[in-house]
Amino acid sequence: MNQMTRDDPLEPLGITRSDLAPADFRSADFDWTGLGVHFVQTPCDRHFEIGYSALWDEFGSKNEMETRGVLDRRLGWRPEKPTPAGYALRYEMIVVHRDGELAAVRDHTAIVDVRRPERPCVVHLSHLLIAPPWRGSGLAGWMRALPLYTARECLRRSAQGPRPITLAAEMEPANPAEAGNIGRLIAYEKVGFCKVDPTRVHYLQPDFRNPKDIDASGGPSPVPLSLVLRRVGREDDPTIGGGELRAIVESLYAMYAESFRPQDLRPNFESLHHYPADGDAIDMVRPSLVPSPVVSNGRGDRITLADPTTSPARPST
Repeated sequence: MNQMTRDDPLEPLGITRSDLAPADFRSADFDWTGLGVHFVQTPCDRHFEIGYSALWDEFGSKNEMETRGVLDRRLGWRPEKPTPAGYALRYEMIVVHRDGELAAVRDHTAIVDVRRPERPCVVHLSHLLIAPPWRGSGLAGWMRALPLYTARECLRRSAQGPRPITLAAEMEPANPAEAGNIGRLIAYEKVGFCKVDPTRVHYLQPDFRNPKDIDASGGPSPVPLSLVLRRVGREDDPTIGGGELRAIVESLYAMYAESFRPQDLRPNFESLHHYPADGDAIDMVRPSLVPSPVVSNGRGDRITLADPTTSPARPST
């Protein structure tokens, strides 16, 4: 059942059909013939230049891409040497190519709190780019499964036992007025990702600007984003506990703390004070769901208004 097509480069990594997201079953028969999968190990690796250039061209102008210096340092993270705060980190950039041409590239970081074995291994999903000729081929499903290998390696190399794995993506809030926005979010929800109810939790991504620009503007301006999760094996759970959510966000901020100045992350850590209590249950909703506006009727009642943008949305073409 777990055998894949011939020349499958993922088989030695232990990545099998069972690791595909529930809706990625169409990727199971993807033919890997002629494709190479390269894990970038150092900034001097020529595949790093190939992968970084492709990601920068796609995401750099949107201020959604870290600088080369940040990724240089991340490539130096070793799970065997946890951070002073007690987190094992493993960053990977993975380049898939055929005959010298880029087919896909992704990067992500596995994060393990070695002090608290009850917490999940969190994988921060940074970027994923599929070259146009390979879109719709089934390759994307396997690119979405590769972070599971990184998570297991991080656990193994930090001498931790098996743990639940959560894939975490920071995504723009649902906005039907922005071209492509709803389409991107629907792509995630189709493969088992759910969004933490943004009316209950206001997640903040750090300010990615150059420190000089941050100082010149008077301080950091963290970016409000939606937290979109795939809790592997629990994709259908309708809620998430406040304690589990806090563990996930603290892991993400601990990763950022290795690359950002403490003062630039202060608003992020302070935002945790407003998170739901550990015992609270927070709804997990469709990533493409647009929250309905809530207003007061003047008598202290809060009324949810019908929002026409919540009608069924289709990806933009």
